[in-house]
Amino acid sequence: MVRASILILILFSSAFSRAQNNSYKSWMIKEILKRKDFVGNIHSHTMAGLDHFYWPGELNKITHALNDNGDHLFKTKDGIFTVIEGTGRIYQIKPDDNSKSGLSFIRIDSTYYSGYNIGASVFYNNDTLYSVGGYGLWNFSWHLRYFRASSHGWEVLPVNRMLRHQHHSSYVFLDEINRNFYSFFDEFFNEGLKSSNQKVLNNKYPKDTIYLERLNLNSKNWERLGIMDKDALKLINSTTFIGNIPWGKVMSASDRYENKCYLINYHQNRIFELKDRKLGSHLRDAAHSGIVNSIPSERRLIYYHDDSIHYMNSNKEAFAFKLTIDDFKETPMKIWQPLPEKVFEITNPGSKIFFGLGVITFLAGLWFYFRSTKKENGLNGNLFTKQEAEVLKCSLKTLKWQLCLMMLTRSSEQKAVPWRQ
Repeated sequence: MVRASILILILFSSAFSRAQNNSYKSWMIKEILKRKDFVGNIHSHTMAGLDHFYWPGELNKITHALNDNGDHLFKTKDGIFTVIEGTGRIYQIKPDDNSKSGLSFIRIDSTYYSGYNIGASVFYNNDTLYSVGGYGLWNFSWHLRYFRASSHGWEVLPVNRMLRHQHHSSYVFLDEINRNFYSFFDEFFNEGLKSSNQKVLNNKYPKDTIYLERLNLNSKNWERLGIMDKDALKLINSTTFIGNIPWGKVMSASDRYENKCYLINYHQNRIFELKDRKLGSHLRDAAHSGIVNSIPSERRLIYYHDDSIHYMNSNKEAFAFKLTIDDFKETPMKIWQPLPEKVFEITNPGSKIFFGLGVITFLAGLWFYFRSTKKENGLNGNLFTKQEAEVLKCSLKTLKWQLCLMMLTRSSEQKAVPWRQ
């Protein structure tokens, strides 16, 4: 009898502990919902799946396969929404006293397929939900997508260039004020394309070159700003994420940089340093709260509102620190360097042939012109002097062999090869 009572007590304590722990996790959502004037993106930081944030099995009623995924949170004037990682599924999160977690999930999309946009950057801006890039089975997605509420589905927005993008919190930033999305890229060309333009572009700079690209959400155009500065790239690679503020991304550097906090200001192409080292220490502790042995053990939410950066975790801890651009001082370090000036070059084989023919036509016209005026030039019937004639002869001979070689190369590339060979 005593043994049975002890077992019942243990089971009851375990259930109560889990209920209390999960109520703490749902507490974050409820607290943010109370902030009626806050609208924007919420950075969700965890190594665990949805079960770690919501009551285990709460989303199981909706989809079992997605419980191990992460999610992207954002708040609009209508409430808090979550986008399940690697899918296009969107749920509105509402308080629900009848639920174990105190929350209910209402699906608002009609997406069927998933797994094509793993690692996509999902963000909310100007009353629109966007998704950029991602990857799937043996393929990268370069699409810019937006959610159309009227059709409950995702639509593709045409962009000017194809760039494979995968989200990394240290390498992307959304400038909500100027509606610019920044991301790092290395060069990539599609082996399945006949055009060699991308291959030629890839050979202009070393293969390990990192570029900074900017996507303007108004024009839907990608723009290559320049090559990442090597010192800036080393600094960014040694930092951990603190939070996003309107002026850039706040990062905490490693011991190599004396654990200083920096602001990566993409709009001004500058790196700023936080003036108050004590404030930097508080920011670092708040951003890393819940971490044991560098492994996130609890769910943490980070967002910026009312000139302050806010931190919340599932241990029912909340921190807020005033943080604006005035708290930082400018350093001489730039984020990227301008691209080298373009040198005139002809990369298309067909264009080279036409250019060569143009040179020959020009020389022929020049020859006829001088031939008609040779007596006036005092060359005794000769069009050019002996030295000039030798130079032109060598130049024409070299040009002739180059044209022949290009034509042979071009014809060999276009010749079909039997599949058995």
